[in-house]
Amino acid sequence: MRILGLDYGDKRIGVAISDAFGWSAHALETISRTNPIDHKSSIARIAQIAASNDVSIIALGYPKNMDNTEGIRCEKTLIFKRQMAHVMRDVQIILVDERLSSQSASRMINDLGLSQKKRESYRKEHIDKTAAVFILQNYLDTVANTKREEDKIMSNDDFKDVNIDEIDLDDETEINCVVMTDEDGNDVEYVIIDEIEHNGNRYLVMIEADDDDDDEAEAVIYKHAGEENDEVIYEEIDEKEFESLLEILKERLSDFDVEF
Repeated sequence: MRILGLDYGDKRIGVAISDAFGWSAHALETISRTNPIDHKSSIARIAQIAASNDVSIIALGYPKNMDNTEGIRCEKTLIFKRQMAHVMRDVQIILVDERLSSQSASRMINDLGLSQKKRESYRKEHIDKTAAVFILQNYLDTVANTKREEDKIMSNDDFKDVNIDEIDLDDETEINCVVMTDEDGNDVEYVIIDEIEHNGNRYLVMIEADDDDDDEAEAVIYKHAGEENDEVIYEEIDEKEFESLLEILKERLSDFDVEF
């Protein structure tokens, strides 16, 4: 799913769109408006863009004053937001502080090195969707930073002051175990010491239950591969996939004395 960024104005609405991963914003188009109080055609075009790009969220610029007060432009934006939400019921609309977005867009255009005539022509055509890019990128960066902080807190809370020799295999409330079948068809019990979400995949980091007294237990990693007949299926990962996880493993399992 992608995310749209909108720079709303009486005459034009700048539109930007994220990449498929939600990392970066890109200018898309400018919607021209002929009637400042008629939103019908503008919303219809935005809905069309959203449907064709599988958009789940719209980051709508909220034009507060520099002193953080809300004026008439904010009131107009809220009216537009309510009307858009009425039409696009499946899309979440989030207000994003857009202060300095237009100034940032203007500075970027000035830095292009164009002549004054070409710069004014370029500004007229691109200023609104460029401002939408800054609004959307601000939202994407905020979401990414929040997720990093949450992951950091979760990592610290989960593994603070934990050592492998402190795990009590008799206490089922403190640990999770799974039983895997080896190449010879034998059942092997593993203790799950971490679950990692990475690039859309879920991984289990485990040690054999029999190694709980080993000061240097050997960990294994399996990837969730789906479910079949109400049973969860895990598969081994290749060396390339392991390398992509290595830095995450080092950080998250720094308190464990394990080898891979």
